[in-house]
Amino acid sequence: MRIILLILLCFVGITVVVCGGIMMLYPDGVILQLQHDTLKPTPFKTFFIPGLVLLLCPGLSCSIAAAMVLLNRKQWYRWCLTGGVMITGWIIVQMILLQTINALQLLYSGAGLFILLLAYQLKGKWAV
Repeated sequence: MRIILLILLCFVGITVVVCGGIMMLYPDGVILQLQHDTLKPTPFKTFFIPGLVLLLCPGLSCSIAAAMVLLNRKQWYRWCLTGGVMITGWIIVQMILLQTINALQLLYSGAGLFILLLAYQLKGKWAV
């Protein structure tokens, strides 16, 4: 189960950091094929701020959590909870703001919930 947790954290961490960075570098959304109309129901004019928040919150927390799990550090559990809550919360806020539900949102919210469940399950079994 620890390997599955690590894979999920790496998947979410890497993809979210990369996408957040691309959104910041190309705030018009062209590279990721994001439609500018997507932002109409939100307070944002470009994808820069969402990209920054995506990179800093779920991206860094899941990446740090993956490092903590890999290195068997004492704080692994807290970082996993933080990463799972961050990606799940990001997706929920995104669904509310954009007023949409799509397959990627379901995939990432499922990954976030699975991270939370795996971390909780491993906490008792993985003595640190």
